[in-house]
Amino acid sequence: MQRGLFILAFLCTVHGFAQVPKVFINELVAHNTNVQDRFREYDDWVELYNDEDTAVNVGGMYFTDNLSEPKKVQILSKYPSLTTIPAKGHKVFWFDKGSRQYASEHINLKLSVGGEQVGLYTTEGVVIDSVTFGVQRKNISYGRAIDGGSKWVYFTTPSYNQPNTRNGKEGFSAAPTFTKEGGFYPNKVQVKINAPKGATIYYTLDGSHPTTTGNVYNTPLSIDTTTIVRAMVIEEGKLPGTITSNSYFIGVTHQLPVVSIAIDNYKIFVNTDPKLNIYNESPAYVSLFEKDHQQAFELNAGLRLVGKAIRNYPQKSISMHARSMFGHSDINYPLFPGKPAQSYQAFLLRNSGNDWPNTLLKDALMHTLVTQTNIDYQAYRPVVVYINGIYWGIHNLREKICQHYIKNNHPNAGSIDMFEYGSMPIQGDDTHLQQLKTFVQHHDLSNASNYDSVLQMIDVNNFIDYQIAEIFYANTDWPMANMKFWRPKHEDGKWRWILFDTDLAFESDKARCPGHLNSIDYALGINNCHLPHLTKSLQASTYLLQALIKNPTFKAQFINRFADMLNTTFKEEKVVSTIRAMEAALTPEMPQHIGRWGKNKGIRSMKEWQKNINKLVQFAEERPDTMRYFLAQNFQLKGTTTLTVVPGEGGTVQLNSLTLNTPFEGTYFKHIPVTMMAVPNNGYVFDRWEGVEGKESELTYTPNKDARIRAIFKKR
Repeated sequence: MQRGLFILAFLCTVHGFAQVPKVFINELVAHNTNVQDRFREYDDWVELYNDEDTAVNVGGMYFTDNLSEPKKVQILSKYPSLTTIPAKGHKVFWFDKGSRQYASEHINLKLSVGGEQVGLYTTEGVVIDSVTFGVQRKNISYGRAIDGGSKWVYFTTPSYNQPNTRNGKEGFSAAPTFTKEGGFYPNKVQVKINAPKGATIYYTLDGSHPTTTGNVYNTPLSIDTTTIVRAMVIEEGKLPGTITSNSYFIGVTHQLPVVSIAIDNYKIFVNTDPKLNIYNESPAYVSLFEKDHQQAFELNAGLRLVGKAIRNYPQKSISMHARSMFGHSDINYPLFPGKPAQSYQAFLLRNSGNDWPNTLLKDALMHTLVTQTNIDYQAYRPVVVYINGIYWGIHNLREKICQHYIKNNHPNAGSIDMFEYGSMPIQGDDTHLQQLKTFVQHHDLSNASNYDSVLQMIDVNNFIDYQIAEIFYANTDWPMANMKFWRPKHEDGKWRWILFDTDLAFESDKARCPGHLNSIDYALGINNCHLPHLTKSLQASTYLLQALIKNPTFKAQFINRFADMLNTTFKEEKVVSTIRAMEAALTPEMPQHIGRWGKNKGIRSMKEWQKNINKLVQFAEERPDTMRYFLAQNFQLKGTTTLTVVPGEGGTVQLNSLTLNTPFEGTYFKHIPVTMMAVPNNGYVFDRWEGVEGKESELTYTPNKDARIRAIFKKR
């Protein structure tokens, strides 16, 4: 008899059952932070139960999260001891998609906390068992009420690799409803909370999570000061329901949009101990009210603090991330009207970084200035923030740079490689990047063929604009840090650069580089602003521009594009106007912000703030001519001329990278050829150039003195 059981077990292990074995998907956890695998990681897990009287080896069988695709991921069969389930026993498999832990009990799938399917199939693709589940919660398992039974329940204490108990709950309680919507009210309001008959409502008024040891709701709440009301319902035989939150602003008004946050882990905002790990994500409620006080969106999301400056300043930078585990995978609202995306997965509430005690807008200014260039930039909106009903001052609402940023701004990019210089890949791998570096290091880019090869690997127009912006801004916290770049992960994908974290730019007279920095030298690896030990790092991070500038075609394009941007993007009047507009938007809110933070390392007075704003204005007024001086010095140019280009009636003129439809006056470098192309409108044809010889619509012109050139068009 024992020999017969051994043979049967052997057949099960090696060949599997001739019929479908009685193996059940018995229990699962889609958001696990309690149980570690043997690699000390907290992965999702699925428990199988073997209802056979003999052991069953599931090695070679398949798991899937899509029942229409049975053979999605095969269970490795190399080690039967890891995939064999004892008779009437249990076996847990870890679902950790993307992991490199190619172990038999690790499955390259991920459970969705928003709900999905899980199926187990034979080697032939015949279904053994499957389950479709809904929204899951952290560390609460969904399983059969008894092992192998048909009834599914929720367990607050998962029975990992153990028999399921009979104390599961059939579902979650209903969410409470409020009779008064959150929003802005001139006077106190009465708020009634509703729930199913017989249920108990628990609530808080300080932003924390309601608990069964807290306030029990019995009568309507009288709200006479700015407050976040949070409530949950518990019905008999069910788990606590979803927390409902509402923000009530009583007797306050703001001229900026308002973001309200409620969080149980409030201490992270007042903690001053840098040794504490304050980068972990916490669940939070967030809502946005536009300037007209209408609520734009609300959701439960993941919140964590970001940025090195959080160790220095009491007002922190905040990252908000929509996640299905919190109930929403998207923020279905166009956060930034100037961008094409209609929904977002994440955003930042930035404290302005190292600029926090100065202007609150410097990094945002530098991004705003380049919105019409080839640079990937972070959109900006100033907002007022409340945390747990407490006024928290002005923050910069910004796009978050991650894979979602690329999806929102380049929807056709697909899979990507993304890096921050000096760090591990944010997304993808470094295979293509290493190919680029190796090619550049071993080939002379003054050779046209070699240069053309590099153009197949980088978006040269983006690279030039990005370099020009960083150079103009005199950013010395770059490129050894704060340089991010990405490429679509396909054969023709080219690297593009993203502007971010420019807080230490846009100023002269820095500690180790008095006066305006010659940032062209700096961007070419000459250490004129750092201690000597950083020289090698600077040279390594500037290798690409150093190599490209040796090519005459690139050099000419770089100089002319720099001239174009100095005449437009960075023109003194435009930059100053942008600064003043951003200043005006913040001015009504600044007194209250200063009152909140002025005595705690922040901006101390309106006078101080305006003085700091004026420093930005001074830099903006001085920098264009300073950059022309550095360009002439670095590239041995022969001075500048004033070039006036007038598109005549009936057409436009393309001057280098600029499209002109009105008269234009700019400063260009002598003896550096510029290109012009006359483009007629419908119903017109190009006739001739006036002010320079030429009847062809495309013209290369080498300025050596001031000139006025007009394109003449005539009707057909």
